[in-house]
Amino acid sequence: METFSKYFLYFLAYSFIGWLWEVFLSLVRTHRFVNRGFLNGPYCPIYGFGALIFLQLQRFTQRPLELFLIGAVAACALEYFVSWILEKIFKARWWDYSNWPMNLNGRICLYGFIVFGISSAVLPTVHTSISGVVDSWPTDTRNIIGAVLFVLFLIDIASTNTAMAKFNQTLRKYQEKFKLPSFIQQKIDQGRQILNFQQRRILKAFPDFISIRYEDAFKHIRQLNEKYSKKLKESKFKPIRK
Repeated sequence: METFSKYFLYFLAYSFIGWLWEVFLSLVRTHRFVNRGFLNGPYCPIYGFGALIFLQLQRFTQRPLELFLIGAVAACALEYFVSWILEKIFKARWWDYSNWPMNLNGRICLYGFIVFGISSAVLPTVHTSISGVVDSWPTDTRNIIGAVLFVLFLIDIASTNTAMAKFNQTLRKYQEKFKLPSFIQQKIDQGRQILNFQQRRILKAFPDFISIRYEDAFKHIRQLNEKYSKKLKESKFKPIRK
């Protein structure tokens, strides 16, 4: 229990750092805050898993260049695998680097390789600080905090999986209906919002997200969601007539 709690807290710390990095990139590109995580909480698990894997790999070397290469290759392999497994589970692509230079099947690219490599080279220094904080907590305190956060993490996973399952049900439901030319405009005129908050958040967090199984319905639902959001935004700034 003690070892699990400690490493789970390490995992959450690096997941949070990764989330901060993704949010920062989004702010730079779009000038607005977006929760860039797959889950609802402020963490990106892929960064946490990558850090834990690298902490084991760094036992073999402490040389900066070797840390860079090992970390970059391991992280890209993890990102490629996660992209592939998410596609198989949810029948959807979450990110796409096809327009980035030197990419592999749109799942990984040179930019990620460099960023992951640099992160890996400085990770030993960062981990000294993180482990120093976590290891300084009393064992019972660390176990309790770790257990509570682990339960919340599982709830978040379950909630997200439920939302995605319902999303696919919605796509399947409207796959045929979207063949009607006036269907989208009718929904907009009725002020209807097809997607729930969590589903809209995922679309905002992953601009390149696309459903593979229900591609046509997804494109129309995204269009409907964007038009509905625009209409709602415009209504907020409409002058009040007396």
